[in-house]
Amino acid sequence: MEADGTRYLEAILKTEPGNAEDYCERGRIYYYMQDYENARNELTKASEKGSVEALSLLGMVCLAQNDTAAARSMYQDYLNAEESRKAEGYNGLALCDIADGDYQSALVNIASGLEAADTDEMQELLFNEIVAYEKQLDFNTAFSKAQEYMKMYPDDQEAKKELEFLQSRIAQENVEEPAPEEGQDTASAEEQTSWEVDMQLYDFKEIQERVILVGVQTDIGDDVETSLDELQELAETAGAETAAKVIQNREAVHPGTYIGKGKIQEVKNLLTALDANGIICDDELSPSQLNNLERELECKVMDRTLLILDIFAGRAVTSEGKIQVELAQLRYRSARLVGLRDSLSRLGGGIGTRGPGEKKLETDRRLIRTRISALKAELVQVEKHRELIRGSRSKGRLKTAAIVGYTNAGKSTLLNTLTGAGVQAEDKLFATLDPTTRVMDLDDGQQILLTDTVGFIRKLPHHLVEAFKSTLEEAKYADYIIHVVDASNPRAETQMQVVYETLKELGVSGKKIITLLNKQDLVPDSELRDLRADYTVKCSARTGRGLCELRELLSRLLAESQIYIEELYAYKEAGKIQMIREYGQLLSEEYREDGIFVQAKIPAEFFVNVMPRG
Repeated sequence: MEADGTRYLEAILKTEPGNAEDYCERGRIYYYMQDYENARNELTKASEKGSVEALSLLGMVCLAQNDTAAARSMYQDYLNAEESRKAEGYNGLALCDIADGDYQSALVNIASGLEAADTDEMQELLFNEIVAYEKQLDFNTAFSKAQEYMKMYPDDQEAKKELEFLQSRIAQENVEEPAPEEGQDTASAEEQTSWEVDMQLYDFKEIQERVILVGVQTDIGDDVETSLDELQELAETAGAETAAKVIQNREAVHPGTYIGKGKIQEVKNLLTALDANGIICDDELSPSQLNNLERELECKVMDRTLLILDIFAGRAVTSEGKIQVELAQLRYRSARLVGLRDSLSRLGGGIGTRGPGEKKLETDRRLIRTRISALKAELVQVEKHRELIRGSRSKGRLKTAAIVGYTNAGKSTLLNTLTGAGVQAEDKLFATLDPTTRVMDLDDGQQILLTDTVGFIRKLPHHLVEAFKSTLEEAKYADYIIHVVDASNPRAETQMQVVYETLKELGVSGKKIITLLNKQDLVPDSELRDLRADYTVKCSARTGRGLCELRELLSRLLAESQIYIEELYAYKEAGKIQMIREYGQLLSEEYREDGIFVQAKIPAEFFVNVMPRG
């Protein structure tokens, strides 16, 4: 039997269509094959011959082509027909409204659809109602609707993900920025206008900074030297030159100045002797520590958090990435306006002064809070993981694997090798910042979505964890975790621990973890192990070694979640076989007089959609 679906399609197409129903079925098949032009042609002929069903299908095709105007016209014509299913027509109009951003109109159409719906038609309408409330940022109502929905449809896995997302969004919204002090007015319209003026773009003159790296060792087990080595890599990535490294052994970090008085004098002498113009501390400094160190050393003082924020600002490409970076910067700086002093007001350039759009930040906390609120609203609108969730619903609910790992472990190279994604991959920390999702075709015909995530790092600033929560949570919503480890790095075990701690902080649990001990071309005899992983594969993303084993493993994991079926399909239901072929495994097909006998494996959540009628 031919495995590409050509035979059954040819059997139908060889038969000259004689009536509207024949054209309608041909159009349906083309639609499921994503051949929208042919689908549109066949369905148009069907509608011209009086098929009411063809109008609804035409609406689906037009939506798939992002032609909402045409889709809306088709659904309206469908509603006007006497034989139409009113609930289906109103749902189609609601989908057009959502696509156009008119969420209030969508809710009106959904309400009309629910009035006309029978039990089988209600589910999709109720789900789209949740989406509409979410899109218009009414998370509380959306969450309430989602709870009611789950009581009615407890097995809907996509709705479970939606409920989790809404719950996290409400929790985030409840953690608001500090309220204005009593008697303090909110920003006036004039002040907001001034803010917009002050947020204009500037061309900063980059300067070469020579810095001294400073760390404090409070425990014998602390590997401060290694941490400073990593801090040096971060500094080099940001464009700074490391002049020296200083470590102080103390029982605890000094609460006022981070390091003690004697060590401050030592650093001050080094600044002069080495012609350095700043220091970078290996921990996040409090506002008072930052201010006191600047006053004592009379130089620019930075910390690890500010350094990472600066790198992220230079690497953000997408709208979401830029918003996330600016949000994290504002939250960091709002508490340190006094400590940063001149570095915020001058156009001097250097680490910590650039933003995603090279923006000058206003040093007024009230205005910063206003800007934070605006950014949070923007961020909701552009969150990529929400689009991924929506996409997985419309694309057959493909399983998702999130690629996580320490920065510079080889995640982007892996995605490029497996999918040809073309993501920038450099031997630098945080070479890529924005997440990328691609479909991976497995050897047995199955497909899986792979999502590259931002690299983890020790002492990941909490400002970034919060701002990049939507990006990092790709791991939380994924079905599988692919943990990429740089096996050639002597600190690989420590880096693995950082990754697992970060995943725990994000609430990632209960996922099957595949650890890829990458860069085996550099260390072919590596004895590195990951006892916490469910599966371990030694590989080289650059050379392709071991990736066949990864593909086979993913195929087995996907097969575990599939159901074996043996069913007879009427020829007019051939489109369902194409759906099986696209989202499952078609093992065999036999063409009989009474239909097509199929043996296949399909995802459990997709079972109802492909079962034959009757």
